[in-house]
Parts: sequence; C-alpha cells; structure tokens
Amino acid sequence: MAENKDNLLVTGHPTGTIVLEDHLFFLFTQVIGHRDRILDVRLKPLGLSAAKWRIIGTLAPRSMLAMGELAEMTTIDRTTLTRALDQLEAAGAAIRVNDPDDKRIVRVALTKRGMNLFAEANPLVEEINRAVTQDMTSEEADVTRAVLKRVRARTLELAASRNPRRKRD
Repeated sequence: MAENKDNLLVTGHPTGTIVLEDHLFFLFTQVIGHRDRILDVRLKPLGLSAAKWRIIGTLAPRSMLAMGELAEMTTIDRTTLTRALDQLEAAGAAIRVNDPDDKRIVRVALTKRGMNLFAEANPLVEEINRAVTQDMTSEEADVTRAVLKRVRARTLELAASRNPRRKRD
C-alpha cells in the first residue's frame, strides 16, 4: 500500500457527523435513483426514460403547463427538461407553444401520440411501483405519503423564502 504522507486516506465517521446511509435525504435520493434506473430499462422500448416519464406523467392530466411549472413539478433542471422535450417533440408526443398572453412564456402539452404513450407506459410504471412497495402495508404507504407531502411542503416553503421571485405552490 502506498504511503499516505498527506493524510489523504480518511476512514470512519468523525464525531458529530451524520452516517450518510441513515440520512433521510440520502435515502430519498437512493430510492429515486434506483427506481429511475429500473424505469429507464423498462421504458426504453417505448422510447422513454424516467425523466421523460415524469414529463408525460405530469402533462397527461394537465393542459398547457408553462415550462417553469413543468420544471418545478417534475424537479427536472431546465437544460435536461429542454433536451427531453426536444426528443418528445421530435417523436410527436409533445408540443411547445408561446403563451398567447405573454410571448415570453412557453407552454407544453401532450399530443394524441403523447397521451397514447402515457397510456402504454403507465401500467409498466404502476407494476414497478407495486413491486418496489410490495412489503409496505396500505397503512404504511398512507403514512409515508402524508409525511412526504409535509416534507415537500416545507422544502417548497423554504425555497420560496430564500428566493422571493419563486412561485409558491
């Protein structure tokens, strides 16, 4: 083993630090990351990824969302969102139009092809969701959902208080 002259190799957890594997938000990230990788594989034959699924899943019950609203609801950064929408538009699944009242606002909607794609992908996503949560009782799922909604509301509140231009939900 190479000599460690500059103390570059550090192991263990310093006193007072979190154990990352037990950290709530690290666990959130891990769960979403693993599930997204599963979705990427299962949705690939449909020409979708987890990010594109979040976009069409968000747009399916809504009409003409502004890009900012879509970015906020999907938690997809603007660059990735634009790239994914370019691909969805090229596939004939989505359209972008300027808002008639404010030309600076771009709105997004699914086309008939996009709605059909949603209808085809949704059962696959639901199957994966059931497989991932099969060990949870319905009561545990309800409690988890309620707690996550409270955490989401608090994160939105904190984000809005730090950025006054940001719209509150």
